[in-house]
Amino acid sequence: MTDPIVTSAIENALNNVLGTQGQDAGFLRDNVHFYVAEQVNEIGKDEPDEQKRNILVQGFQVQFRKRLTQEISQNEGTIIADHLRLVLKILGEPRIARLEPRVDAEAVQHNGVWYVAFRTPGALTDLCSAQQARDRAQSLQDRGHPGLAEQIRNVAADVEQRNAKLST
Repeated sequence: MTDPIVTSAIENALNNVLGTQGQDAGFLRDNVHFYVAEQVNEIGKDEPDEQKRNILVQGFQVQFRKRLTQEISQNEGTIIADHLRLVLKILGEPRIARLEPRVDAEAVQHNGVWYVAFRTPGALTDLCSAQQARDRAQSLQDRGHPGLAEQIRNVAADVEQRNAKLST
């Protein structure tokens, strides 16, 4: 039986890679390994025993590939199956040394207020306040993505300035 933490990580990784459908191969290579690495980090973060942590991670890797294969079979003849075949191929490729996700963050006005808009290819746009964006930036910083964190902090600062001008 699969550990619930591993099952959750498999579902998260599957949803993330399905969200990349329709993107170019370069984008996929940049992000598929990142999404999997993110789940691997999540699995191991609360397990102090290195041997148990390694078993969980190995179980995730095997079960995730198995789940991708099942999804391909269930979606045979569709673009989803083709996409997941490409994901499996990418997972078989060597990883790049530094994995950095791609997320576009920009200031947008909605109902007279400025927000930070996160646009992740394959996903809906997510609007949030400058403080919420800073919280996301800190989380990314903590997970080793300082470049992306800085980009988000800069947009959050821009949103605060624009909202300050509206109130004057």
